[in-house]
Amino acid sequence: MRIPAPSLARLAAAASVLALASPVRAQTPDEPLVQSEEAGTVVTRLLVPAPEEEVRRMLADPAVLGRLAPDVLSQDIRAHGTCQELHTDTRGLVVPLRVATLRCPILGGWRETLLEGASFTRYDAEVKLAPIEGGTQVTYRVAVGLDLPVPARLVSSNVKRSARLTMQALRDLFVRKPPPDAEPEPTP
Repeated sequence: MRIPAPSLARLAAAASVLALASPVRAQTPDEPLVQSEEAGTVVTRLLVPAPEEEVRRMLADPAVLGRLAPDVLSQDIRAHGTCQELHTDTRGLVVPLRVATLRCPILGGWRETLLEGASFTRYDAEVKLAPIEGGTQVTYRVAVGLDLPVPARLVSSNVKRSARLTMQALRDLFVRKPPPDAEPEPTP
């Protein structure tokens, strides 16, 4: 049966509304959940199988998150009162992009906001930690705006990819994986 084009468009619109409104699923340490909110904010949630204090100690150093992020090429960190000023070179489509942000502690985590960046119109990021059964729920929210002739969809896609890979790298710091050549454990 062929569905008329207007019906397909309404169906696609309804599906996108449902995707935005869908509840957050319970997480396992396996894979982060990456979602988009209105206004282009990407939200990534991950259960890290470690106590909150341990995860907090690791992420208190902004250089750790910078090393985990696949698109961070270099980072210079300077103290700024109770905050840190981060000067970061990130991978761009053609040339690296430089951005300066201010990372400050907030209740439950840290917030990072744009100070300056020739190609950036927006950079807002937040990492929040919450103890839950099985470890720590890490929620990473990030919104990026660029003043470049690049489609917003491409920017969003790259932010999602980077957020997912960053959270996977964070997970891997706490999850011991067997070496690739190890034999599987026998099941009883």
